[in-house]
Formats: sequence, structure tokens, C-alpha cells
Amino acid sequence: MQLLRTAALPLCLTFSLSACGAPGTSGSATATADTPISSPAVPTAEPTLAPTAAPTMDPAAYATGAGLSLSTADGLWQVGEDGSLNLVVDSSSARLSPDSQMVAFLQVDPDTGADDVWLLNVATGERANLTNTPDRYEETPLWWVGRPGMLEFGSDTVSGMGNHGYPTVVLTDGSGYQVLDIEQGGPQALSPDGSAIAYGGYDAPGAIYRWGTGVEAFNPADFGVDVNKLLAPGFSPDGSKIAWIVANTASDGSGNFVGLAVFDLQARTGQLFHSFQPAGGGSAPQAVAWSPEGTWIAFPTFGEPPVSGRAPKLWVIHPDGSGETYVGEGLNPIWSPDGSQLAFLPTGADGNQEVWIAPSDTWQPTQLNLPDQAKRTLLLMGWTKP
Repeated sequence: MQLLRTAALPLCLTFSLSACGAPGTSGSATATADTPISSPAVPTAEPTLAPTAAPTMDPAAYATGAGLSLSTADGLWQVGEDGSLNLVVDSSSARLSPDSQMVAFLQVDPDTGADDVWLLNVATGERANLTNTPDRYEETPLWWVGRPGMLEFGSDTVSGMGNHGYPTVVLTDGSGYQVLDIEQGGPQALSPDGSAIAYGGYDAPGAIYRWGTGVEAFNPADFGVDVNKLLAPGFSPDGSKIAWIVANTASDGSGNFVGLAVFDLQARTGQLFHSFQPAGGGSAPQAVAWSPEGTWIAFPTFGEPPVSGRAPKLWVIHPDGSGETYVGEGLNPIWSPDGSQLAFLPTGADGNQEVWIAPSDTWQPTQLNLPDQAKRTLLLMGWTKP
């Protein structure tokens, strides 16, 4: 099968701090996939076709960006060990599996205009439509490491899901399609042990989907954190904590701030770090990135004074709030698999996003010297062995 056109990139890089509604308010949650949607789901299907564990690499290779994948309007590319860029698939919305053997990507149905999640076997070139849902739009497929052989993504009955849709899963053999929450969506984070998905927020408490039991509300107040917006979550590598970009807004404009909250799910405590009042209203990014060993959290801020145009600022911090370090202007942080390097995207003088890498022992970033295709980089999509 051959792609008819490249699916539009679904990720929103920023979220306004003005009121945001839940996704999909204009359509009911119905689907024509394997499993009917009638209530918040508790799937029982077990994953199959498990990808192998990610191979290791010499830290020196990571310093040159080897294995980093990025998207352009032409598709998904991966940096080779020699610094070359290799086209993996002709879809901008795509992610390599942890072992780099498979690619999950979006393809538009030419008859309905709806995005489906497809799977590409890198070795054979074989492609398969995993979702085939003409009445639903899918976006942002993620490999769920804690549930090998399973993909998680947002879905809805309407297109243009700026809030990342309702959490949905499918197995890599095309079975087990299931919308996990039919009431609430939002940016989604997957627990490394496969037990939970954190998502949602905006003008309502967030949510956690617990595998086997279903949806439960996530309210920052229960952890002692006084905020009214949850914008972008990220699980710690051991699944015991969630870092969440949060905000507090008042209708009269007083008390507005953005910050990073770290919630301890076992102790039921929370801490607010790096709180600031955005200049000119501000917005908050979608990306929170834990280092693989769990010792650092990378997060961008928007509109943080002193403001330099619209450039975001990239920070790293330890989960206890110590060691806060400014890395540079940029967004979309991605860690190397061994945690020795942090890649991110600043905007160059020509208006194009550049790829820079900072080592975690010095935080002194340098620009990667990549082929011309990288000058049209949209997003960094992952980091695996090439």
C-alpha cells in the first residue's frame, strides 16, 4: 500500500492560558472499529508482537545525535551514526518503536479525510492500517513501552484536535481498538509500567486511566497544590511521580502564573516549582521530559520575563526542585536513551528551527551540523539506536 498524501502534523506546540474546552464537544463518541464505545472502557486484551529492548550506544555517539528522529514536511527522518539524515517514512506524524524496527504513523483516508494510525515494518517496507475508523480521527501515536505491542493515541469524531483527543489504544496486530475515556481528553502521558495514562486538565481536574479499573479524577488540591489548570503531564521513569505543567488563572487577571508541579503518587504530596507570571498573557508548552534515570526534568516556558520575542526558554530541574539550570532558548526537549544528552529546538536567525544538544554534565549546548533537510524541522520525535 502507498501513502496518498502526508498527514498533517497534529501536535500543538503551545496552549493558551485562556479557557480551553475539552476535545470533541461537537461530536458524539462513536466508532466503527473492533470494540464498540458505550462507556469508559476497561480493556482486557493483552498486547502482542512485543518490540525488543532498545540497544545501548556509546555516549559519544549520542553526542553527535545518532539515533535522533525528527519530522519535516516530507516525513520522519533519523540521524545516522555518520551524521546523515535517513528518511524513515513519508509522514510527519510518526514515531519509531524503541528498537527502531517499526514505525507508527498517521495516514489520511482519501475518501473520508480522517487520519488513521498505520504501522510500517522498517525492514520489509510492509504497511498496515491498524485503526481503519472512517468515523474517527486519530492523532499523536505513542509506543507504550510498559505494554509492548500496544500503541496509545488521541482520537475523536472531529478533526483538528488541538487538545489531543480522547485516550485510545490499539494492538500492533490491529486488534483491541478501544477509547478509554469518552468524557475527557487532553495531552497524554504513559506510565512506564503500563498501569496508567495521565491526561486532561485545562478548566477541570485532570484524569488518570488505571488499567483494569478505569478512570479516576486527578485533582492537584488533593496533593496540596493550588492550581486550576493542568496542561502537560509526564511520568517519572519508575512511575511513582508525575511532573505536570500547571497554571493558575483568575477571571480578573490577578494571581495568574505558570509553573511546574511534581506530584508524588505514593505519598500523595506535591510541590510547585519555577512559578512565574507570563508577560503578555503567555502560553504553556506541551512537552515535559524526564531523563531516563529520573534525575532531571526538562521543560520549556513561554512568555517568561524577561521576554525575548516569542522565544521559549528551556530549563532542567531535579524532581525535588534543586539544581535548576537554564539550558537556552528552545523547546521540544528529547533525552538520549542513556540520559547523557538533551536535544531541543531553538529558532535560528533565518526563522528555521535548529537542532541543538546539551550534555547533562555541563548543559553547554552546541548545534548539530545536519544536512539541509533538517532546516525544515518541525518536531523532534524520539531518540533510539539508528
